Amino acid sequence: MEQLRGSFFIGGDWVEPASDRRFTLVDASSGEAIGTVPEGVEADIDAAVAAARKALHASGWADASPAERASVIERFLAALTARSEDIARSVSTQNGMPIAVSRALEGGFSLGLGQYYVDLARSLGQPDIRPSQMGRETRVEHSPIGVVAAIIPWNFPVTLAISKIA
Repeated sequence: MEQLRGSFFIGGDWVEPASDRRFTLVDASSGEAIGTVPEGVEADIDAAVAAARKALHASGWADASPAERASVIERFLAALTARSEDIARSVSTQNGMPIAVSRALEGGFSLGLGQYYVDLARSLGQPDIRPSQMGRETRVEHSPIGVVAAIIPWNFPVTLAISKIA
């Protein structure tokens, strides 16, 4: 059985997992094992979060405007679009989703969802002034709060990842 991936991409480098535990990936249409990948454990998540926190400040991402962040996410979505057929086939192989559904939802809808968040981020640069109950105005400001670790379910992995990334 092929080892599909042996390490995690953390802090800009491929690093060995903290554990020898591995997941076996199974072709949902045949039941055949198609490869293995490392199973992330708490220490791997801690390392990824620590690296992300460091990068958040060192890269300037923490100070990036919503429009600047939107531009980065838009480039990410363009890269996903270029690989959408490969992504759809991988999702269908792993979870048994019909390829037409995978193309439509994981390849199409997820990219539209990402674009929705790009457009939303661009609108965050505009003042959000709302009337208050006391006849005055309230200014609402949206600020990023930092790094999170998110676990993505198996059923719609790309769509659910985009909803967290974007």
